[in-house]
Amino acid sequence: MWNDNQHRRGDLPSQSYVPGIGGVFQPEYLQNGDHELHGEPDETWDRRALHHIETHLRAESEVVAGYEELLGETSGAVAYLIQLIVADEYRHHHLLAELAKAVGAAAGRPGYLATEIPEPEPLEASLRARLLEQTRKFIEVESDDAKELREILRDLRPTRTRTIWPLLVELMELDSEKHTKILHRIEHLLTQFD
Repeated sequence: MWNDNQHRRGDLPSQSYVPGIGGVFQPEYLQNGDHELHGEPDETWDRRALHHIETHLRAESEVVAGYEELLGETSGAVAYLIQLIVADEYRHHHLLAELAKAVGAAAGRPGYLATEIPEPEPLEASLRARLLEQTRKFIEVESDDAKELREILRDLRPTRTRTIWPLLVELMELDSEKHTKILHRIEHLLTQFD
């Protein structure tokens, strides 16, 4: 049975192990250095993931170039909003590139280097308890922020057709939702090692 220690060493056959789940070593599923697989099913979780990530990265690069071209032709509120999109797209591109490295490296695929994305690891019990308490407080804070943002949005109704202000508040609501999702994942990570 493969375990996380084997995974961290890098000897992870992707076809028989998904990080964090475990699996059984099946030597016939190993690949050679040319990305050609011998005796392995055509589709594996890492091959599918890498294909989709890399396809998305290529497409996203073209989209960002289009946004930047449009940005050069406009100004004011339109340019401001396009800049927000471009900033997100650059962040997404970075995250996807790191994800591709993480998947490729975890699966032992040649040419994939280490990633900035760390693996979850156990923490000392008192630190974990303190972090869990703070995480749960932040979840409440995000919930309160979401309520306050909805109130601000209601206050800004009269400006809805003439300004981009309500849209900016709606974007902050989406960020708050994203933060809550992240915090719930942190909560899960902190409780999984109990």
